[in-house]
Amino acid sequence: MVKKADVIMLICLVFVSLLLFAVMLLIPKNSGDTLVVTVDGKEYCRLPLSVDTEIPLSGNTVIIENGYAYMKNANCPDKICINQGKINKIGQTVVCLPNSVILEVE
Repeated sequence: MVKKADVIMLICLVFVSLLLFAVMLLIPKNSGDTLVVTVDGKEYCRLPLSVDTEIPLSGNTVIIENGYAYMKNANCPDKICINQGKINKIGQTVVCLPNSVILEVE
């Protein structure tokens, strides 16, 4: 049997969750200046986002262009990493799980 206190507690939890979500959306993320490329769990390279570059990896091609980084090509079957789009904000990532490649902006 659901008690009145249980309903009030649930409403409070939902309200707090929505409030935290809204705050997270409103806080602007700063643009990063460095792309960290990790392959097989090891740092492969660090590159400035200010210099246009193409990085060929085994099975993947990473592009840095106009201050953004993205995965241009991948030989993985689902291509999710390509569809993750361009990144340039601190903490944003693009991940290719089949090829163990991670792009992260710092």
